[in-house]
Amino acid sequence: MKKIFYFLSAVLFIFLSSSTLYASGFGIFSQGASSFGQAGSSIAHSQSPSSVFYNPALINDLNGTQLELGTTIIKLKFEYEDDLTGASSTTDDSLFFPTTLYASHQFNSDISFGFGIFSPFGLSTEWGNSWEGRYIATNSELNSICINPAISYKVTPKITLAAGIDFIYLDASLENSINFTPYGLNDGYQKFSGDGSDYGFNLGMLYKFTESFSLGCSYRSGYSVELDGDVSFDLPQESLDMMRALLPDTDAEAVLKLPEVFFAGVAFHITDKWTLETGILWEGWSDFCKIRTEFAQPVNGMTSNTVEKLWEDTVTTNIGIEYLYNDRLTLRTGYLYRENAIPEATFEPSLPDADAHLFAVGCDVHWQRYTLSTAYVYERQKEREKNNMVGVEYSGDANGIYNSDIHFIALSLNLHF
Repeated sequence: MKKIFYFLSAVLFIFLSSSTLYASGFGIFSQGASSFGQAGSSIAHSQSPSSVFYNPALINDLNGTQLELGTTIIKLKFEYEDDLTGASSTTDDSLFFPTTLYASHQFNSDISFGFGIFSPFGLSTEWGNSWEGRYIATNSELNSICINPAISYKVTPKITLAAGIDFIYLDASLENSINFTPYGLNDGYQKFSGDGSDYGFNLGMLYKFTESFSLGCSYRSGYSVELDGDVSFDLPQESLDMMRALLPDTDAEAVLKLPEVFFAGVAFHITDKWTLETGILWEGWSDFCKIRTEFAQPVNGMTSNTVEKLWEDTVTTNIGIEYLYNDRLTLRTGYLYRENAIPEATFEPSLPDADAHLFAVGCDVHWQRYTLSTAYVYERQKEREKNNMVGVEYSGDANGIYNSDIHFIALSLNLHF
């Protein structure tokens, strides 16, 4: 028991100290190497205990007790080119390691239990303090951790239902520069940081038409997280007392609405060796319509500030293929196309998201009680142009062309008891 306690404590430390990345909006889909190797096509056939996230009804097909620990190495860079001058900027080269822990236990042929610790949302962009859009965003980071127990029950030989509850914790930090050049001063800096939590639930269903054809779907509820934190300012040394009085460090609160999510997929076991799955993911980002921040003391004469987001719901489609080469090796590949949630009117560089193509390959290597899963994924975002009024009031709209590509290497180790 002591070893288990130390192990779980180490895993929680990794979660709370690691940055994460987004899919549509800032949702994270890299929840296990087996699933990731076929672009998330794992809603209607079982992959691993990571089914707790994708569709908890699938854990009923996992024998015995299984424990899976995984991480994803992510390398990303955003590029910007000014539409008038041609000047360019890039975010800092960064590596991130979002981590997952999943477990499943089969009580009998009808009832199974699952448990997951994972990051369902995340964001990290680091533009620095000297680029053109610094008055909109310099560094933006959001980390999350979700704890999710679930139970699965086989109602009939064809129908399995599942339900779970989850607790989510968020930690957010948003930074930008302040333009004091009209007063003949150097830039100042402001930062909002806060954290908060909320509860939600998830549901799953699996219907096996035959042993070769199955339909799966699942639902994850949205969240409304109240972030308690503070706003702080770093002002030029020579700034006037009046400026310091207008921009005091103060406690602040902001509510962040996170979307509900619906998965659906159909799986075809073409032969004993070949399995194909295709599916969709719907994300309700229209709930993320604005961010309102309340200040304990007036900031620049205001007790609150509202930033319109007006995000839109998105649909992601994917297809994946699994090939059982032999008892020791399983090969996978997949493709995913995702829409972005951010409309033209509110597109801005703290999250320069765009429609994207994702290409995945992966494999499982089985040895005795262990399975090592690996995946390499390349995401290419479509070029996107910012041509709106965001940032105009700060004399730094950062209108221009944004590009990005992202590389992922996912690793998971599954232990069967």
